[in-house]
Amino acid sequence: MINTLFKSFLFLLSYLPLFVIFAINNFGNVLFLFFSVFSIFVFVGSLILFISAKKNAEVKFIPFERVESQNVRLLDYIFVYILPFISFGGIKELISFALIVFIVGNIYVKTDLIAINPVLSLFGYSIYKIYFMDGSEKSMRPVWLISKSITEGMKFKEFSKDIYVGMAGKK
Repeated sequence: MINTLFKSFLFLLSYLPLFVIFAINNFGNVLFLFFSVFSIFVFVGSLILFISAKKNAEVKFIPFERVESQNVRLLDYIFVYILPFISFGGIKELISFALIVFIVGNIYVKTDLIAINPVLSLFGYSIYKIYFMDGSEKSMRPVWLISKSITEGMKFKEFSKDIYVGMAGKK
């Protein structure tokens, strides 16, 4: 199972294009250096944690009942990408931006919305909501699935209670 650090990195990864845009918009000053280094740190850290979590997670077979594509939810990120085109007049705006990112990040990490990640979609992953019968509760339980494709009988790796990654191949 993944931990809060990994979830935090996945959240930051989802905003990586935003940090790169900030770096470009601040070319020639100290914020360029900050956002460039921060972007590289987030990308490398997320990549290492994602590969490690995918490698170490237990493989499961879950017969799902229903699948819903959630790729349209990636559009939720568009409003945030407008932010870099509003100029920073000083430290006050930068602190306000950091506070907003912290609050949104906290919500996304605690509610497992980190599965909705536009950067993962750039690497060919799609986001699904799958429903399966939870044996302990005898009811349908929805979970997020991050996968390049979805097929009947596929295996999953559990990242957290509500986030799974699809594995290639069949049971």
